[in-house]
Amino acid sequence: MNPNHKRIVLISILVGLLIVLLLLVLLFRRDAEPTVQDVVPGINAPEEREFSNLSESEVIATQPVVDVPRTVDPGTADQGIVAKQAARIFVERFGTHSSQNGNAHIASVEALVTQSMWDWTRNQAQQQSLREYTGVTTEVIASTLTEFTPDTATVSLEARQIIESEGNSTMRARQGRVVLIRAANNWLVDAFYWDT
Repeated sequence: MNPNHKRIVLISILVGLLIVLLLLVLLFRRDAEPTVQDVVPGINAPEEREFSNLSESEVIATQPVVDVPRTVDPGTADQGIVAKQAARIFVERFGTHSSQNGNAHIASVEALVTQSMWDWTRNQAQQQSLREYTGVTTEVIASTLTEFTPDTATVSLEARQIIESEGNSTMRARQGRVVLIRAANNWLVDAFYWDT
């Protein structure tokens, strides 16, 4: 066997081993990501459901609603994490709506907001239509606690919205801020802004 040929075979084997090693690291790293239950005790993730056989209106009607604990023992969870979680839940619930859900996204955030925020939120009703489906699904993909005191918190977040209209689906990235205040050991949303 030619020395150049041996070198090529050896390099090919090493590259192959590196690729296998990299794939194994990525596989185990993905499994090690913390879940909601790992980060904040007492919050149960919604059960997975199969929606493939349902119509769009049935999917909207069966979307799980996650109960947010109304009180958190300061000794069991870091309050910064709890504030970030409350901001994420608010943005995903309020930002997910359709023309056929009866504005359920507004009612679902009432317990998560202050009275002044509720006054603003309930005036944000979407036009309802039984003829043409339009909808927005919002998913928070990153959040950062940018300001924090024992009684107030500001969370900056990045979200992905999938907009469906007339059979077309588009995606847009959004950035926003949520201002929370702590009242009776609960983090309540006091302001919400989309920056982009």
